[in-house]
Order: sequence, then structure tokens, then C-alpha cells
Amino acid sequence: MEFDRRKSLLQLKREKFRDFTWDFDPFPSGYQLRHWPLERLTDEHLWVLIRQSIGLDYLVVLALEKLEQNA
Repeated sequence: MEFDRRKSLLQLKREKFRDFTWDFDPFPSGYQLRHWPLERLTDEHLWVLIRQSIGLDYLVVLALEKLEQNA
């Protein structure tokens, strides 16, 4: 699957995050990470987002690529 890794999840998925009531970890970081370009996400960022089921169609691809590189 090819996609522009310079774009954020919000740009790729074109969805809005509407619920701002989450004020505990790890949700604020997951919300903020949706605005970051995919190429800037670290392994920890991927873990936070995947754990919250955010952008799985893109992030699982990135995570598998990272696993292949480290194998």
C-alpha cells in the first residue's frame, strides 16, 4: 500500500476528532499524534496510536516495515 508519509493521519483519513473529553494518558498524546506527519512518528508513537486503534490501515503497514528492518 502506497501513501504519502509526509501527511498526517488527519490529512490521509480526512476525519475530525470530535471528543475532547479525554484528559488522561495515553489519549492526549494519541490525539496530538494524529496531526504529525507519518514520517516523524517513532516506534513509541506507533504503539500509542495502534493501541488506540487510530489509523490502523496506515500504521500497521509502517509497523510491519519497521519489524522487517529490525529482523
